[in-house]
Amino acid sequence: PKLWLIRKQANPNAHIRLFCFPYAGGGASVFQNWLNYCPKQVELWAIQLPGRETRLQETAITSLKSLINRLIPILTPYLDQPYAFFGHSMGSLISFELTRELAKTRQNLPQHLFMSGFRAPQIVNPDLPIHRLGDEQFLTALGHFQGTPETLLKNPDLMAAFLPILRADFKLLETYSYQQGQPLNCPITVFGGHNDAKVSADQLQQWQLQTNQDFVLHTLPGGHFFINQHTEKIMKIICQSLREFPEQMTA
Repeated sequence: PKLWLIRKQANPNAHIRLFCFPYAGGGASVFQNWLNYCPKQVELWAIQLPGRETRLQETAITSLKSLINRLIPILTPYLDQPYAFFGHSMGSLISFELTRELAKTRQNLPQHLFMSGFRAPQIVNPDLPIHRLGDEQFLTALGHFQGTPETLLKNPDLMAAFLPILRADFKLLETYSYQQGQPLNCPITVFGGHNDAKVSADQLQQWQLQTNQDFVLHTLPGGHFFINQHTEKIMKIICQSLREFPEQMTA
């Protein structure tokens, strides 16, 4: 579990755990500065997937089903108190399917799901798959996706290290097949960027069909990586949403 779950700061007095899932190519460090905006009621855990950062020597997982099967036994011991999931882009899909699997096995569900920068899962991927392209074409396609920071795309050494991870993550996304299921019994809050070229407001709104509880959509200025500019705002919304459960979020 220590490999998968990164907790920079223990918070034994927290009333709720927030598990954060990164975007394609990202690692747990994506959420490092989120701690600066994390109130005492919330304990932040970042998910570290194989193949990146502290797990660079491991093989990245290219199947969402395989990833969920690995994550369930690792996470389950930590779901013994109220918790919530946040995921950005690929992280949204992972946390959504993880929640569905937990519902199937009658585990405690998240108090809240926070989905960010990813179309509702029932919408078929409108883009052609890119994970099998040659390196040069793959890099060009990544640029069009607005899904990889420019600084990374323009650094050949960094890209050489990141390409296998990105390719694996895109394979995971592009081989995903949505299966019809019951709406989840937990509220969903969705975040999107006004100028995200790949995810429209309508595609975000469609997440509403995945819950039989409350649904809220927040759009913020910026492109696909709007979360980097609005961490404080996002954390404030998350905490306000979680305070709807007073037994967990008393001051």
